[in-house]
Amino acid sequence: MERESRGVRYVGLIMEDIFTDFAKEVIRGVVTAAKGKENIRLILLVGRQNEIGVIEEKQHLYKNIYNNIYRLENVCRFDGLILTLPNTYAIENDTLELSRIKRLEKIPKVFIATKKQGETSVNYDNASGIREAIDYLVNTRGVKKICMLGGRDDNGDAMERKRVFKKCLEENQLHYDESLYQKTDMSSNCREDAAKLLDGNPDAQAIFCVNDPVAVSLYEELEARRIVPGRDILVFGFDNTKQASTLVPPLASIGPTEETLGKKALDLLLDKMDGEEVESIVLPTSFYGRESCPYDKYEYTLRELINVDSAFIDRMFDDCFYRYKNEYFDSKAINLKRLFHEFISRMLYATKRRYMSTEEFEEIGKLIDVFFDNGVMDYTDATKFLQSIERLQSAINFIQRMASANVQINRLFVRMKDRAIQALAGQRNRKTGYINSGRGQMQEFFVSTTDFDRSGSSTVENIR
Repeated sequence: MERESRGVRYVGLIMEDIFTDFAKEVIRGVVTAAKGKENIRLILLVGRQNEIGVIEEKQHLYKNIYNNIYRLENVCRFDGLILTLPNTYAIENDTLELSRIKRLEKIPKVFIATKKQGETSVNYDNASGIREAIDYLVNTRGVKKICMLGGRDDNGDAMERKRVFKKCLEENQLHYDESLYQKTDMSSNCREDAAKLLDGNPDAQAIFCVNDPVAVSLYEELEARRIVPGRDILVFGFDNTKQASTLVPPLASIGPTEETLGKKALDLLLDKMDGEEVESIVLPTSFYGRESCPYDKYEYTLRELINVDSAFIDRMFDDCFYRYKNEYFDSKAINLKRLFHEFISRMLYATKRRYMSTEEFEEIGKLIDVFFDNGVMDYTDATKFLQSIERLQSAINFIQRMASANVQINRLFVRMKDRAIQALAGQRNRKTGYINSGRGQMQEFFVSTTDFDRSGSSTVENIR
């Protein structure tokens, strides 16, 4: 009663894992959507379903313990649930058995990356992004042989992406057979699978990875063979996580064009909790090019530059800082998009006038520093921003040639590039591998050494 009088509502976010970049993106999206909603309390719960098929006894017992989270009625009283359980797509029976818990049966629920009959879900449109990527590779780059590192048979998105991949090849008059495809466990620990695909297709020109973590294993195998992504073979992934931009070279990837899965899921759930009728949503996707597979969505035309086109400046910001639109900012936060528009438009007007005063140069320099000091590089990857700035600078220099404003404007570009390079150095110094192998080894250690037939301290007596 106390909670109801305050109007506080508790939302459970149920995840299979929280250490993958995909999971982190989902959590970030949900948290972003919850910001500014003071009556919402998020509770993150991690559990994993028993896998289909024969399971080694100790692994099965471990998962029974891990799955205690699904006794939700004993954990917390929820007003709404968001569940991210991809492998339920291929399971006919409801292994969560939510229907057996009468109170949970009536709780509003939204599923992420999961298709369950009769339930509200948020999923990616796998087709749009994959089709954009393959059409570009075939029709612009002239690629004739594209392979795929796929996923598990019990994962709905993995099977859908394979189906779309095959269809897109056929639409572009390219032959498909199973030798072009190698399934994986969808983690970054599938280097053997990457090796099998490469051994069977030594003439592959491009490889599509079912998600970004799988590309990590592919990168490792390519490095061992001295094959460079983007130079010797084109590589792209799916989900467009932050991990993609930290790989060396940065990984091209398919991701959402508008809202993220987590943000949209909470928005739908809150509507559902308010008694509104909601339908399942499929979010459009697009192909984001990087060094592993360069691809430019937009051209910076001289006409747009000369006319200081506002829509062009906004498009450039959205293209470069593609994560910014999915963030929540309170009224006190600096509007980085507006700030970008301010100093870029002033630079373009100076180009048009062919003159920039010392005072204006200093003012624009300060705006650029404020722009970077407020963490704008968190919403992009540095190499993409650098490439965009290089293209813009080249176009402006072509327009100006020997104009007096040329020196000041180029100094401002150098200022921006220096800040971006600093961010790039920070990204490259981070660990680029999938930060889960140590955790996985620790889990295997606990499973193999625990005596599930005993309780208390006796369960660990055999650990040495």
